[in-house]
Amino acid sequence: MTDSPRPRLSASHLEDMAYVALTARPGAEAADLYPTMSDEVRSKLRSRLKQFARHDWPASMQEDAAIRRGYTWRQCCRLIAAFLMMDGHLTPSIAIPICRNNELSILRAITARLGGDAPPSPSPTDPLVVVILAELWGQIDEAGSSRAHPSRIRLVERQSLDDLWSIRADLGGAGQRLVLDIGTAGAAVWRWISERRLLPPSACNDVRDDLEELAGEPGFQLVPGRSLRR
Repeated sequence: MTDSPRPRLSASHLEDMAYVALTARPGAEAADLYPTMSDEVRSKLRSRLKQFARHDWPASMQEDAAIRRGYTWRQCCRLIAAFLMMDGHLTPSIAIPICRNNELSILRAITARLGGDAPPSPSPTDPLVVVILAELWGQIDEAGSSRAHPSRIRLVERQSLDDLWSIRADLGGAGQRLVLDIGTAGAAVWRWISERRLLPPSACNDVRDDLEELAGEPGFQLVPGRSLRR
């Protein structure tokens, strides 16, 4: 899919966007419109963006020839998810495929938190992203790990976090869990973008339209692997 006709966020704002996403808390006041960061922090965020680009994330030039002009809201959501996963100590080689294979689930988790008054109040039914981490478990119990599809994220309501190791078919089994409040991060970033007027409201509606068009598609779809760019 080529996102070229859509409004774009300038790459010069990406470090601030990452700061807003990584510091978001449910129900918190709006983030600083112009975050103050040390040169060291900005350098680290810039380094992560370069790592993402080496994995053709949030998009390659072949997928979106206009990406050098900026990033669509959908591509911003892709970056938000990757930043949160890397902040949870997942390497790019693990985080990016998870983001790519679960893009629709991630977009649904973020979009579910948008709209209405800001800041969005945390709700027991908020969808949280749960990643099953199974590096060593997968080697010890290869069959169990394969059945669990560790690369598939689960959307679990905030009120159901006690069920992370339940006997439910999609959460049963061993393996560690990484819980990400991607919806809160996405909502905080969209509020920051809106208050800075960096993107028009139509940018958010574009993603809603995408999700409506793909309503019947599963949130998890294996996307063929891509070679790391040198």
